[in-house]
Amino acid sequence: MRGIRFLLAALLFTATLGAQTFPRAQSGCCKADQDNLEILCLSSSAMKAHVLRTEEPKPPCCGKGLREQGIVVLSVKVSSEGRVMSFRVLEGKPLGIASISSVISKWKFRPAYDHGQKREFCGPLVIRYRLRDDSAKATVVSKAPH
Repeated sequence: MRGIRFLLAALLFTATLGAQTFPRAQSGCCKADQDNLEILCLSSSAMKAHVLRTEEPKPPCCGKGLREQGIVVLSVKVSSEGRVMSFRVLEGKPLGIASISSVISKWKFRPAYDHGQKREFCGPLVIRYRLRDDSAKATVVSKAPH
């Protein structure tokens, strides 16, 4: 019974988000923001350094036996006050994307400064996650392993 519930939940996520992992985008910054001089484009290591507070993802209710881990890569746009304004999925598995997407808007970032002024910024955020039946863990890493 547990296996059937897990299989049904995995199929639901797969049908919702697509059967394959999402391909890596060409650029770290949101494409629409690359030409906007008001927004700073940061590297993945700089984005990691700006993370102040994270919230752990909730494990999806798939029943017992859930064991999944992997990498989710997001392009995140952050306000001058350090709040997530928007994000776009660049890469990841459906269950990981679902669990990280549900909490990323609650994360807080250190403001970025340019010539003494707080600025909006964007860039790739690489998150390693681990999902278990009763727990979930997310860790920001500098670069996605290949």
